[in-house]
Amino acid sequence: MWACRRLMGKTWGISPRMAHWLYTAVVRPIVSYAALVWWRATNQQTVQAQLGTLQRQACLGITGAIRTCPTASMEVLLGLPPLHIHIWRCAYLGAVRVRWSEMVGSFATRRLQDTIQHFGIDSAGVLISDVMPEKMNFRLPFKVAIPSRERWRGGDLPLAAGVQAWYTDGSVIGGRTGLGVTGPRFSLALPLGSCATIFQAEVLAIDICAQELLRRGTKNARICIFSDSQAALKAISAFSHKSRLTWDCLNTLKALARDNRITLTWVLGHAGIKGNEKADSLAKLGAESLPTGPEPFLGLPKSYLERKVDEWVNTTKTSHWLRCPGLRQSKRLISPQGRARDMLSLSRINIRVLTGVLTGHCPLRYHLNKMGLGEITECRLCGGGEETAEHLLCDCPAAAYARFRHLGSGLLQPEALQRAATKNILAFLKEVGVFEVFFQ
Repeated sequence: MWACRRLMGKTWGISPRMAHWLYTAVVRPIVSYAALVWWRATNQQTVQAQLGTLQRQACLGITGAIRTCPTASMEVLLGLPPLHIHIWRCAYLGAVRVRWSEMVGSFATRRLQDTIQHFGIDSAGVLISDVMPEKMNFRLPFKVAIPSRERWRGGDLPLAAGVQAWYTDGSVIGGRTGLGVTGPRFSLALPLGSCATIFQAEVLAIDICAQELLRRGTKNARICIFSDSQAALKAISAFSHKSRLTWDCLNTLKALARDNRITLTWVLGHAGIKGNEKADSLAKLGAESLPTGPEPFLGLPKSYLERKVDEWVNTTKTSHWLRCPGLRQSKRLISPQGRARDMLSLSRINIRVLTGVLTGHCPLRYHLNKMGLGEITECRLCGGGEETAEHLLCDCPAAAYARFRHLGSGLLQPEALQRAATKNILAFLKEVGVFEVFFQ
């Protein structure tokens, strides 16, 4: 961390985005290594304080803020959860990963289950998971063809006489997923509920198509199954499989290929291809229909669990922010969601100024007086109220015109600044001379 800090000055050095990457991609993974083993130690306040000291150094390096700037405020602005919460996240995902590997004994399984249940995260993604230990497949008894887009733009590709053409598709509408399958004397629209992904719908549609052909007892036939998902076709034909759904689909196709010649072909979607348009209509009908029975209907993918964990982290991070003592101005001017994307795109000078103003820890007269570095607290623009960052941003009468031009109103409530665009706040600060105060 100290080696990285040598690259960052108050107004010079690597960009905030690069500094953020050095911390999150290099330093933080070193600290959180093997979190599954030692995460319970982070329940102690002393350990949380030590971890907070490390993350504070990273935040100061990224923002260039002055030494009195509170750590919690910088964390929220940069979208960094407190380090002990990040370690809890790593421990939970580590426990799930080991649990899925199915290579641990009963005692270890109980310990892993204790860790998983401790955080109170929705554990459906663990218990009803699509993830499986890696399996390999080196024999592909069917072909996978991905024609160029140019070949499809002329319309349907010509098929040899006697080839059965089947079309599959998946769709998501209003958060619900559905699939569609169409072929000779067959049409199916199937709702999959709100937990399945579009990728799962595409793979399952191919699997259902192959199952229908097996049910019919199809033999000695040439079959072409069209799908507009290259991701699904490449996943099914890959050597390595960690998804139960793609593995089951592969085995179904293998069974069908014993007595038939199978080709999986990519079709350009939404290009007027008759069969694909019909499958797309069926998939949309399935997505718009209400499913029957309890969800989930498929094993939940890894992305579902990661989304739930991220939601838990955001909730826990917000709760921690609201419980932090003090931080009166920061909590009024900074949204709990922060503005990390905008902050990291700024120059070192701009991020230093914006961090100081939004937290209130900047070289304005009121704060300098609190630090014992000045005696005058009156606003230098209006000579009335105390010169605080909130006064300048919200109600200083001398800055009303500039505030109206850049922030949309001559008088603002502090909460309104949480929604204000970062570039507009910076333009206002430049016009009223705050930048000169920082660097005089």
